Amino acid sequence: MQKFIIIHVSTIIRNNSVKYIYPLLIALLFISCDESDIQNKIDENVTDTIQIVQNTEDLESTEEKVEDTTKNDINTTSDITPITTVQEDDGVREKTLSFFAWNGISNYDKVLELQQGYQEPTIYLNPIDNGSRDNFTQNVEYLQKFDSKVWFLLSSSGDENNPPMDYIQSQVDIITEYNSNHTKKIVGMMFDVESWIGITEQNSSENIEIWSRYLTFLQESKDILKSSNLQTGAVIPFWLDTITEAFVNGRAINYDVIDIVDETVIMDYTTDIQRFYNYAKSSLEYANNLKNKSIKIALETTDVGDDKVSFYNHISDITPFLKTDITDNSFKGFSIHTLDSFANHNLKITP
Repeated sequence: MQKFIIIHVSTIIRNNSVKYIYPLLIALLFISCDESDIQNKIDENVTDTIQIVQNTEDLESTEEKVEDTTKNDINTTSDITPITTVQEDDGVREKTLSFFAWNGISNYDKVLELQQGYQEPTIYLNPIDNGSRDNFTQNVEYLQKFDSKVWFLLSSSGDENNPPMDYIQSQVDIITEYNSNHTKKIVGMMFDVESWIGITEQNSSENIEIWSRYLTFLQESKDILKSSNLQTGAVIPFWLDTITEAFVNGRAINYDVIDIVDETVIMDYTTDIQRFYNYAKSSLEYANNLKNKSIKIALETTDVGDDKVSFYNHISDITPFLKTDITDNSFKGFSIHTLDSFANHNLKITP
């Protein structure tokens, strides 16, 4: 299959590498990008810092906090940022969504009916259903009957609550036991581990140890999972790309997370279509240059008390987001938080 390389015009200009590009490619690029497009290169920074404090025992009692940062307002001449990153792409995109299933899968069949034209959804499945693990194997088997990919979803809140490695090993043992007895396998573990909850000055150098422990947790978990041929995933807020001073590497924490895990789900926390791609942009562009890295953009549909954060009160507005053509080769689809909330809104969607 013939492949194409798409070069971002601003990258060519910044690196003074025009002389290395064939004249025909230059002509094509400047036909498609006028002067205002070039000048309006979006700053990788964004305007709002958002913290969502999620109580994993009761998702309906979610608190959210929106803080101002020094990030610049987005200035664009269209509804969304032109997406023209450096990548090699065969043009094939899986038409699939993923869903967070925190409270069982009773709404799974309804979601299948609502997402017409998509492949079977990927499910990040919390093993606890109505306070019990008794239904875990049955739930996974049911999802896999419809060819859904299933991840084991594990969560915690606060640095002091990072799960110990012996606990991670015990959960991996549950997965490997299941996989050894089934043809269709659980993919791996998706960590919604929010070590940053409770930190007031997240980017302060005083918090280096907290962020270091978070990355160590992911790396050690990855080592355990990899030894059992399982993948590792992490759910992170978009603003992790602002955490630079609080870690000894001197670069944004989201890059370190992407280096460690196989799949990164970015909680976008916005209903502004002019911002949502830019909130994930730095992670997507970084992962574009790495092998076998998956980036997903998660959209919030639960009631967090802020219409700028969640589609809860205007669910139909989510449709143009899901139809956005994101061409980054690291982008592997949209994720919906959560399965139950989306099903209860009864919105039919198509790719």
